[in-house]
Amino acid sequence: MEEMLDIVNEEDQIIGNGTRESVHKRHQIHRGIHVFKSIQIE
Repeated sequence: MEEMLDIVNEEDQIIGNGTRESVHKRHQIHRGIHVFKSIQIE
């Protein structure tokens, strides 16, 4: 199953959706989040 992303305009209003591959290929604006975890080693 392919991941679907919401395509948004400059006001962050959803104007469509598409697969991650197609959205990135067409350089469309989409919502995203990145989570980083760091571990401190003593």
